[in-house]
Amino acid sequence: MFFWISKCVYLIFHILISLINLLFRKPLFFSFRKYVSFSMMILAFILQSYGITIGSNKISVTKYRLTIQGLPCSFNGFKIVQLSDIHLGSIICRKNFLKKIVDSCNYYNPDIIVFTGDLVNQYYEEISDSDTILKKLKSNIAKFAVLGNHDFGDYSIWKCPEQKEYNIRNIIRSLQKMGFILLRNNHTYIHIDNDSIAIVGVDNWGLKPFKQYGDIEKASQNVSTFAIVLSHDPTYWEEKIVKILPNSLTLSGHTHAFQFGFSMGDDSWSPVEYRYKHWWGVYKYRSSCLIVSRGLGMVGYLMRLGMWPEITFIELSND
Repeated sequence: MFFWISKCVYLIFHILISLINLLFRKPLFFSFRKYVSFSMMILAFILQSYGITIGSNKISVTKYRLTIQGLPCSFNGFKIVQLSDIHLGSIICRKNFLKKIVDSCNYYNPDIIVFTGDLVNQYYEEISDSDTILKKLKSNIAKFAVLGNHDFGDYSIWKCPEQKEYNIRNIIRSLQKMGFILLRNNHTYIHIDNDSIAIVGVDNWGLKPFKQYGDIEKASQNVSTFAIVLSHDPTYWEEKIVKILPNSLTLSGHTHAFQFGFSMGDDSWSPVEYRYKHWWGVYKYRSSCLIVSRGLGMVGYLMRLGMWPEITFIELSND
């Protein structure tokens, strides 16, 4: 793909300049079209090289301070660190990268750390000794996790269903070894003084052809407090979560922000916005809020350009 994309850039500019000359009958860059096309191909080659070697390891921390209606007073200033889409099988220079994640997270001294799915690309063997490093993630109260679409191994051909289940069990075991409480269509509570909030976790649920394992009705049964919902795919927020838990904060990932795009101030763009309405950042609907992380790892193409690996830091406020 590295060379294929560069060649495509060359071909696009070569054809574009030829079309301009045909339409306007002017020798605009015609004699230089090969040089222009070749220059753009070299630029694409350089940008991809940067995205593979530097961009894929350029971890950034995005900070949000959210005012939540009805947030219990004891949770004013509550700190959350969100990690998502690590995709361990795709990480280059893994140990240094993971240590950088751990150091960045621990620096913010979060009350809770949440992982919103896709620990691996496909197989539990990708984890190797990474769970030993990620075990060093520290939180004041607890660490919570849910499974993403890749964690279910739906993109592999298994010899039998038992082999697929064995793969999932080992991924779950590794998450637990890291100290995460795995929530699979269920919930738990965090208590501070006399106040409490719910942490609700759902299995991955996406628009077809993605599998729909998530069940927010089951996961949130009897929940009447403010809830933090962990849902790997952000489409579940608009489809179901806002209807079942209108007073909640949902944390998602999945989109990777396409691993390509730009962000300048309040303006951002990525090709993934044509596929996902909620693809990165903060979205609100009445008293419900969604934050989509662009994730840390990669899938498909091992490059990040503009949309760097991201750790999300969130501070809740009730004023």
